[in-house]
Amino acid sequence: MRYIFLLLTSVLMQISASRQSFAQTLKVGFVDQQMVYSNMPEFQNFMKEIEASSAKYQDILKEKYDLYQQKIELYQKSVKDKAAEPILRDKATELENIKKSIEEFQMNSENDVRSAYQKNFTPVKNKVDKVIAEYGKENGYTYIFRLQIEEGIGESRPFLLYANDLNDDISKQIMLKLGITTPVKTAETKLGLSRYLKK
Repeated sequence: MRYIFLLLTSVLMQISASRQSFAQTLKVGFVDQQMVYSNMPEFQNFMKEIEASSAKYQDILKEKYDLYQQKIELYQKSVKDKAAEPILRDKATELENIKKSIEEFQMNSENDVRSAYQKNFTPVKNKVDKVIAEYGKENGYTYIFRLQIEEGIGESRPFLLYANDLNDDISKQIMLKLGITTPVKTAETKLGLSRYLKK
């Protein structure tokens, strides 16, 4: 019995020692990628272009909605005035065509914005990912986690398991490696395509 007790004690001490050794060598950091992106000139530039395109599309869509509303009012007036059946049928067909045009335009404009975002964002993301990997390797990090939520892939909370303190935030060092010396923005607003698409 004494032998078993000594053996268990020895095993527990070895496990404890290996856990302490593992904890001492484990270096974890996190990056606020949205803050990094929002401070990158190439991200800022293409987001301005997307905002401009989105605004143009919204203006056209508003014009289409206004026209649709006018046609509805004309149709209702024709019904009230007891217009002939062929006239009512013609106005109803016109309304359906305008409605279909609105739906198609909205879908096409959203696809265009989404496509432009993806085309321009992919190289920016790849650049940031490469710098994060380089920084992690150069500075002995075991893991670097993303701080913000990625709703598009189904996350419901930030991808950060644990941070002992906020000194492990390496976002500013990543920006320095990207050549951003004076961050002008923190990512307080949601970035990305979803803020430009109509829900």
